Amino acid sequence: MRALGAVEYFSGYPWQVADCDDCGCRFTRHDESVHEVFHQSGAISYYAEYRDLAEQTGRLFAARDLAGLQQYLVETSPKYRFVIEAAEGLDRGASCLEIGCSRGYLSSWLILAGLNVLGLDVSPEAVSAASASFGDHFALAGSARAESGGPYDLIYHVGLIGCVADPLGLTRDLIKKLKPGGRLVFNVPNRNACWMHDQWWVDTTPPPDLVTMFPPDFWRNQFSEVFQVEEQIHFRSTEQNVQAWASQMAGKKWQKPHPQPLAPSPDCHRTWNQPANRRLLQRFLSKTIKLTGMSKFIPPVPLEFGYFVTLTRRS
Repeated sequence: MRALGAVEYFSGYPWQVADCDDCGCRFTRHDESVHEVFHQSGAISYYAEYRDLAEQTGRLFAARDLAGLQQYLVETSPKYRFVIEAAEGLDRGASCLEIGCSRGYLSSWLILAGLNVLGLDVSPEAVSAASASFGDHFALAGSARAESGGPYDLIYHVGLIGCVADPLGLTRDLIKKLKPGGRLVFNVPNRNACWMHDQWWVDTTPPPDLVTMFPPDFWRNQFSEVFQVEEQIHFRSTEQNVQAWASQMAGKKWQKPHPQPLAPSPDCHRTWNQPANRRLLQRFLSKTIKLTGMSKFIPPVPLEFGYFVTLTRRS
């Protein structure tokens, strides 16, 4: 293990960050109690967005608009598209389990499509909201309903695996709940998305929410001897790659965050204060790359959460 130092995105939460030399993960400590706080207060911007997602999907669900619900979720995020595509080939009535269901917006499509869905979450606030919008398909994590409803054809989670205390332990437990030929699908925070000089963490998802980032091939290395493993890595657009490369060449460095109070919807996406000459150099490099057609030679930068994994239980 190699310690990097502490990051404090929220006042009173200075979290120590370290790299694991054996598996390549970057991690910090886990505190399960914070997730209920985030759901109740919307203290991180995307937790506030979950409320908007639940409201919009709730309207489409109530109208029984399956096509509209699918279009909305698919256009909202690739991680929702990934799960919906995995579920589309299932027979009506197939058993599905979502871990970390939040307010139920993703599972709403599977429910409306006629699948037998159970969603679990550690937050009573989230489970209550999901049940109110989409029916009695949700329960608190640890509920006996998870055992009685299995084994499952499909288990899925999004934005979860980097937020739990024991990612491998959770994955092994979920795989046991699959039918032979069943699939576990999820997206993963990509360790390689920390592309800036001396960058310790992805600022879009700070600790104490996200606590682990994983390198590509991690899941294949851990499970390929027993399960069929597929990994997909999604990258930034060509324009974004050019901007990232130009920023690196201009000497752009990651800056440690300024702690913010744990209050509703703070702006966790910090602005970068670069010297004026560095900004000018970055713009010059970007334009030069575009004019010369050199963009195709620039290494692609992975999306923070564009790492998608499918584990299939062999028959």
